Amino acid sequence: MKKYLSMLLIVAILVSSSAVITQAVVSPDYAYGEVDENEGIGITDATLIQRFLAGSAELRKLRFELADFDGDGSINVFDATKIQMYVAGILKCIPRSPQAIYTSVEIENVSADFESGKAIAGVPVNFSAKAYVPYGEREAYPITYEYYITLDEMPVEGGFYRDKNSNFEFTFNEGGKYTIELRAYNSYGEYSSYEFEYNVLRESSDELIVSALYPSKFDFDEDENISVVAHAYGGESPYEYCFKLENEVVQDFSESNSVKLDAFSGMTRHVLCTVSVIVRDKKGNIANDSCSFWVYENLP
Repeated sequence: MKKYLSMLLIVAILVSSSAVITQAVVSPDYAYGEVDENEGIGITDATLIQRFLAGSAELRKLRFELADFDGDGSINVFDATKIQMYVAGILKCIPRSPQAIYTSVEIENVSADFESGKAIAGVPVNFSAKAYVPYGEREAYPITYEYYITLDEMPVEGGFYRDKNSNFEFTFNEGGKYTIELRAYNSYGEYSSYEFEYNVLRESSDELIVSALYPSKFDFDEDENISVVAHAYGGESPYEYCFKLENEVVQDFSESNSVKLDAFSGMTRHVLCTVSVIVRDKKGNIANDSCSFWVYENLP
């Protein structure tokens, strides 16, 4: 069965098409001076700084960053005064560079060593994710990952995890249809989330299967290196993996369960690429699967 990955479809390799990525609950872009996080710079921003300096208001980390209007590394009366001058039109531009910060979190990938519908009750499942802050906004790091697992809208015991490490191992004690929400937080407390349904089987089988096959991102630019990872279950280990790109062998049978693909440079259009894997166990049993992902031409 082929699986397609595209940010247009917003489908991850391990989830159904019901998965949805949602952006942070506040706007991800802020100009310095927007201390109250409302759109635009106004007198209320200067007032908030004055209250902070007087000890009658607190500033969370993001607001503290935005309050440094002149970029001198401290929050003082000059920041409030210059905001007032900016609002009055005396200052024609924000007196620091850069003049704004980008704080949104984007989730590049969510993966697991068992896809939905292939996980088995009682067998540990490893989830992983990768998120980043566009344009490398240094102050927005580190990113913290949070998983929240529910069954029939009820929290699952042990199904909550929050750490800077995105890897989360969880054992489902019973079969059923679970909901998993992943949140990726920046250091300011803003986040993006990824929610999907995850089906767990009640009984295992000795049959060899490809439990998961996924690329390292949802989508790629043509000059990016691409890696694809496969996981197998059942049969008799050790396993050997053979990877093909559009029916051309790119890695013959070996014990490595991942393959790196060359950059797709010089493209003239967007390309949907298909990678397939054949897994062979110790007894010679065979299982196969495939996945697809988009590679986009770099635009000027």
